[in-house]
Amino acid sequence: MFPFWLPILTYRTNLALHQRNSLGRNGMRCKSRDSINTTTLFPTASRCRFSTTFLRRNIAMRAFQYFTATAVLMATLPIATRTAVADEPASTRLPDLAVQQTVKKKLQSSFQLMSPDIHARVIAGRVELRGHAPSFIDRMRIEDVVEELAGVRAVQNRIRVDRTGSSLDRQATELVSLRNDIISIRQNTVADLTATLQTQKSIRGTIELIADNHIMVRDFRRGLVDAEIPATAAVTLDGESVDESDLRQGFLVMVDASVVEGELVADAVEAHSPK
Repeated sequence: MFPFWLPILTYRTNLALHQRNSLGRNGMRCKSRDSINTTTLFPTASRCRFSTTFLRRNIAMRAFQYFTATAVLMATLPIATRTAVADEPASTRLPDLAVQQTVKKKLQSSFQLMSPDIHARVIAGRVELRGHAPSFIDRMRIEDVVEELAGVRAVQNRIRVDRTGSSLDRQATELVSLRNDIISIRQNTVADLTATLQTQKSIRGTIELIADNHIMVRDFRRGLVDAEIPATAAVTLDGESVDESDLRQGFLVMVDASVVEGELVADAVEAHSPK
């Protein structure tokens, strides 16, 4: 920063030196003791010494005043600048009542179960939250959501985590119920899958015999397997729908069958003729 006090101090110093030279030209010369007549010029010499000392003291006092004023100004300027930048103009802020209504609506939409237990108060854009939350995670989530709202300058979170016995019992009951539901779903899924695997059979092999709505397949893993072909079964040959009488011995075949009273009943028969 340019020392703006330097030109002022230089001007005052030159003015004082000019005044001193003017006094010297008027007869008050004090350069040599030999030029002073103690009988006639003693009063003049005294005045000259007095004027020189006075000017020096005056220059020193003026310099001290300018240095002090400059230091005070430079010290207070950053504080004033920070205050002007930090304080948001009141004209651009949203009214506290509007911010409070926005916070209330956001809590009701995002935290329907907890919103009756949460209270917000807004003063100069600063939101104070009070109430109870079931966990620390919910407490942090509420604060994060409120901080993102328009017009909120700061959030003071005074929400307490509910650690009462009833709350703990309720949470424990919910966890036990959730665990039971998971176990039940897992058991039902396994039972359904087991029943499906037991009632569904997949046969892969070559046709050995077709007669009387039955197909005998030489399965690649289980040997000869017999299955009934009902009228509702889908029978295809090389991708086209055909009658089971069109199938021949030696064709590759894939049969999806169900177990009905211990017998295999074909649901779909997909055959491929040798090329």
